[in-house]
Amino acid sequence: MSHAVATELAHLLTQEQSLIDQLKLVLMDEFEALAKNDIKSIENSASAKSKLLKAFSKQVKTRLRALSTQKLEASETGMNQLLHSLDLNAQPAIEQQWETLKKDFKSLLM
Repeated sequence: MSHAVATELAHLLTQEQSLIDQLKLVLMDEFEALAKNDIKSIENSASAKSKLLKAFSKQVKTRLRALSTQKLEASETGMNQLLHSLDLNAQPAIEQQWETLKKDFKSLLM
């Protein structure tokens, strides 16, 4: 795949990672607010969480569209195919980004 595709993919994954990192912080704040029974902070966390989840959903849809534009399945299989088709210079860093993103997302679910 072209350098432009690798650059775009790295950018998309960076944006997704940023949203996950922000969501982690909000969830930690929410946990502390719940422990203190701080209703105002809980409400603020809920609002922030909702906005971040909407932004994350939009970002994932953007990534899936990018896969589709490359004539790949909009799935993890398609993502793996795209990763394996990248220039060898870009591939390891972007694969690491993808693995970190998946690991961090899974950690949010636990």
